Amino acid sequence: MEVFNLVQGIQIESCNNIVLGHETCANAFISSMGTFNFDKFEQKNIRIVTPMVPQKLIDKIFNIINEIAAKKKIKVVFNDVGLLYMCKNLIDNNKINPVIGRILTHSFFDCPWSSKILECENNDVKSAFNQYFCLDHSKKKLFEEYNVKEFELNYHKGDAAYNLKKNGFKVTTYNFNKLLSVGRICFAARFFQLYYPNCYNENICKRKVHLDVVKKWGKNRIINDEISSLDKAYFKNNYLIGNAVYEEINIGQNTDVDLYDNVILK
Repeated sequence: MEVFNLVQGIQIESCNNIVLGHETCANAFISSMGTFNFDKFEQKNIRIVTPMVPQKLIDKIFNIINEIAAKKKIKVVFNDVGLLYMCKNLIDNNKINPVIGRILTHSFFDCPWSSKILECENNDVKSAFNQYFCLDHSKKKLFEEYNVKEFELNYHKGDAAYNLKKNGFKVTTYNFNKLLSVGRICFAARFFQLYYPNCYNENICKRKVHLDVVKKWGKNRIINDEISSLDKAYFKNNYLIGNAVYEEINIGQNTDVDLYDNVILK
């Protein structure tokens, strides 16, 4: 198992494997990549994580990848199918190794209350929902065409990651959070009244905002209902950064982590 360090205020000179880019925000990706000197870290194993990409920024992000790939072969994590399509020639010419990211591998059981939704279902139904879409025949054909051999996943105990490994894929997870949802509209920008394109340069954009539930909408009585301890537990470790919602975790020395080929540290 290899360990990668997410570049976020760490001393990257001491790390052999580093992760660059931004998982959820195209503006943040462009801003962060524009300040990095790749020539200085030519000997590093570099993984570049790309976000969902709006049409107006896709050429700019492609050009960043293309420029880096001309200097050294890298892994690129794709969270946008359109960007993956644009990079087909780079993949075919062995300039980059493509990885499918957590936005695209996001599955039903990543929802914090998925077990509650399925509690009345039989075991066959539960088993069907507690799998990654990546093993679907139509998806496997796409992955073969684009030479995809690795997935980034939220950390889970159980057989889901193992089933991917049995089918010849490598799996990578994060030891400090699970990605729960991503919005095309930035929650932090709206809440803190930040404005594009300078929003990422504001430190407030990177602030972790913890989420809590005070009331819940009651469908039967069409009013706000009081919450139960179980409802509150669903949101216990959830937080917002930018346009994404995460669950904070710490997998530590959990033996299940050995199922994963790579672990990304904060």
